[in-house]
Amino acid sequence: LSNLPNLLSSAAGLSPEESFLLFGFTSSAESRNAGKLSYARVQKRTVNRDAPLSNESFGAQLTAVLAWAQPYPNALKELETITQPVLHIQGQKDVPVPVINAVNMSLHIPNDCLSVYPDAGHAAFTQYPEQFVQQANDFLK
Repeated sequence: LSNLPNLLSSAAGLSPEESFLLFGFTSSAESRNAGKLSYARVQKRTVNRDAPLSNESFGAQLTAVLAWAQPYPNALKELETITQPVLHIQGQKDVPVPVINAVNMSLHIPNDCLSVYPDAGHAAFTQYPEQFVQQANDFLK
């Protein structure tokens, strides 16, 4: 995530849908089609929608993410103290958060159930909604 400013600048001038596709999905036709279906599902909701992100909120969120993304030598050791089970969903080709981060986390969280979705980006759970819902329900049982 420390490269987030450069990633965000690559989306300059893109429509909201194209930005969603760029960050959440891969460049394959299958992934992009799944992304378009996911975007369309989100747009169907007309009641109680979240307000658009303001420039002030965007700036605050970016500042927080960049502060959090700094190297921290004890991070993996701290993960070993997590005792509750963790369902960890990750896209195989996640650009903002590379899959190696999920693998490293999974190796250090004792009860981590890592599922890496193929040909998926940052929005892996929306690319594979049926699979994700099934996994989440099974995990919560």
